[in-house]
Amino acid sequence: MCTFDITIPGFTLFACQLYREGNGKMLVSPPRSQRHDGIATGMRIDSAPLRDAMTKAACDAARSFGASVDPVPAKA
Repeated sequence: MCTFDITIPGFTLFACQLYREGNGKMLVSPPRSQRHDGIATGMRIDSAPLRDAMTKAACDAARSFGASVDPVPAKA
């Protein structure tokens, strides 16, 4: 849906992703990249409170630009 940068005390993440899952829920993903030899690198956000705070902040920002980021019911 969109990419964003976010500063968290101690570090900054560039090019995080805000996306909608097939079930309609909005989620964030940390940045992913490839090394010069083509091996994918990345990180995982293990802290649920941090992941939820990032999702809320990203949704609030996207909403302020007119994006429709509210969860939608999954299709039956």
